[in-house]
Amino acid sequence: MLRKLAPIFDLPFSSFNRGEYQQDNLIANGYHIAPAICFEIAFPQQISANLTDNSDFILTLSNDAWFGDSHGPWQHLQLAQMRALEFAMPVVRVTNNGVTAVIDQTGQISASINQNIAKVLTYPLNLSASHAFYKRFGNLTTWLLMLLLTVILFWRRKK
Repeated sequence: MLRKLAPIFDLPFSSFNRGEYQQDNLIANGYHIAPAICFEIAFPQQISANLTDNSDFILTLSNDAWFGDSHGPWQHLQLAQMRALEFAMPVVRVTNNGVTAVIDQTGQISASINQNIAKVLTYPLNLSASHAFYKRFGNLTTWLLMLLLTVILFWRRKK
C-alpha cells in the first residue's frame, strides 16, 4: 500500500521491483552461471527453476552483515552445501563479511574464507555435467514415497 507513496519522498531505490521467479543464466567468459541472490540459496525449487542443461555452476552472493557474529553465516553456508549436493554442481558463495567458499559437486568445501576477513579467494573450479537425480525429478520422488507410505499404512491399519 505504501509503495505508491515512495516516489513522493524520492527514497533511494524506491523504483525497484521484484524480478521474475525464473531468471536466465549469467554468461561470463563462456561460463553459464545460475545466480542466487542472498537467501534464494535456501529454496531448492528456486534454484532448480533457474538451472538449465548448460548451467556450469551456481553463484550465490550475500550480505551476511545482519547475522553479526552469530551462527547464521555458517548455516547459510550449509544451505549452499546442500544445494551443491542436491544438484551435483559446484557452488561459489561470495559474501561481504560472511563465509566465502567454493563448494564442490559433492557438497564438500574446497576452499573458504572465514567471516569478517578481508581477502580474495582464488580457486579453480572442477566443472562437469550434472546428472543429479534431484535436479531431474525434484521433490516428486519424495511426494510419491510419502503417498506410497500413506497407502501402506492405511492398508495395514484396515487389515
